[in-house]
Amino acid sequence: MGEDKPDELFARTPVPVWFRALAGLEVGVLGGVVMLIWFCLDSYIRREYFWKIPKLLAFAIYGDQVVRPGFGMPALAGMSLHLVTAGLLGVVFGVAVAWVSGRRRLAVLAILTAFGWYSVLQAGLWRHVSPLLPLYTAPSTILIGHLLYGLCLSRYPKRIEQMHRAFTGGE
Repeated sequence: MGEDKPDELFARTPVPVWFRALAGLEVGVLGGVVMLIWFCLDSYIRREYFWKIPKLLAFAIYGDQVVRPGFGMPALAGMSLHLVTAGLLGVVFGVAVAWVSGRRRLAVLAILTAFGWYSVLQAGLWRHVSPLLPLYTAPSTILIGHLLYGLCLSRYPKRIEQMHRAFTGGE
């Protein structure tokens, strides 16, 4: 008897909501970390300070202090806020796709979720949370970051499978 695919496995065994939320949290935070790495790399390529985008994200907390030079607490707060947001979006994704089966469908939904969040931010949420970010950051940088986030979210079915093996001993 070969290894079950996640679709077959979960057709037989219902997966609790907390299990799905935890898997979503993990892939969401992973996606947030990958986005931060991309943002820092993009800043480096553009010969800017690597903490530029995290500091701009912290505008919601620190306000005008984000324009002061140096790394400091605003940059750490921006990174933290970004990771919390990415994790929460991952939880929502994990719980919302409970009815979906098939890795390809989930991968498409993951990328659509990331682009949907990007669209919400571009449509006006930035104006309320961090109005400086769209002014000082190339839209392509943020768009690529969200694509990377969606690719990380698409690891959700694999993570569910790994968690099932870890929590149940592979039954």
